[in-house]
Amino acid sequence: MLERIKQNKAYKWLDNYWYHYKWVTLAVVFFVTVFSVLTAQMLTKEKPDAVILYGGPAVLTANETRDLETAFRNVLPSDFNADGKKLVQLETVSLMTDEQVAEAEAKAEEESSVFVYDAKALGSNKTTFTELMMSGEYVILLVDRAQYDNILDSGAIVPLADLFDADKIPDCAYDDSSIVFSETPFAQFFNATDVLPEDTLLCVLQASENSIFKGKDKAETQYRQQLMLYKKMINFSKGKSR
Repeated sequence: MLERIKQNKAYKWLDNYWYHYKWVTLAVVFFVTVFSVLTAQMLTKEKPDAVILYGGPAVLTANETRDLETAFRNVLPSDFNADGKKLVQLETVSLMTDEQVAEAEAKAEEESSVFVYDAKALGSNKTTFTELMMSGEYVILLVDRAQYDNILDSGAIVPLADLFDADKIPDCAYDDSSIVFSETPFAQFFNATDVLPEDTLLCVLQASENSIFKGKDKAETQYRQQLMLYKKMINFSKGKSR
C-alpha cells in the first residue's frame, strides 16, 4: 500500500517540491502566521481616548500603572473615540541622572542592599523619551524635575499663560510652564498618584509637526481633547480621602 502511494504522481510532485522548497515554505508559513496574529491583535486592541507620558526615576509595576490609568480615566471628560469605552493609557520611561543613580546607590548601601541598574538602558531610554515627546501622540507630560530644564530649554512645553487666564493660573504652579503634580487637587485625592515622586511636574507639550501625518483636522481635534483631560485634572475639586 505504501509503495503504491509513493508511485502516485501527486505524491512524487509533493515529495519533489518539499525537497527543493522546504525552507522557503516554512519561512512563508511563519511570516503569514506572525502577520495574521499581529493583525488580529491590532484589530482587537482597545484604543485609548487619551495618552499620558511619564519620564523619571519611578519604576511602576503593572498594577501601579493600571491604578494610575484608572485615576486618570475617572476625570476623562468623554469617550473621545466613541468606541463605547473610556480609556487612558500611561506610557512610562525610566530616566535617571548620574546624581540620582549615585544617591540610589548610597541609599542602598546604607540599607545593606544593592541598587541594580542598566546604564546602557538608561541611555537608550533618553532617546526613546525624546522620540515619544516628538511623536505627536502625547500632549500631557509628567516629568521628573531633574529632566525638566532641558525639555523647557528646547521649547517643547506650552507656557501656562497660553493655557490659563492670568488670574486662573493654579497656585501649585512650579514656574511659568509647569505644575507641581503632587500639589494638584487631583493628585491629592487619588492615592494611586503616590507612586510618583513628589517633585514630578505636570506639563503640556507643544503640538508636534509629526502629528500632521494624522491629518490636520484629526491632529487638532485630538490635541484639544488631551487638553480637556489636562484641565479636568487641574480643576479637580474634591478633597483627598486618605
